[in-house]
Amino acid sequence: MSEANREGFSAHSNIDPKTRQPAKKLRTEMTKAEAAMWNMPRDLRPTTGGRA
Repeated sequence: MSEANREGFSAHSNIDPKTRQPAKKLRTEMTKAEAAMWNMPRDLRPTTGGRA
């Protein structure tokens, strides 16, 4: 196990868990307006016919 993983960081991220937890909560508790705003870029992506 790497030192980063022992300290609670993901292998590909250096974001402190103290920052990650509130950010995760904000993402899961979005208002309707926030959700609509985040869906706009998704709606503009070209479809590939398969999994992206």
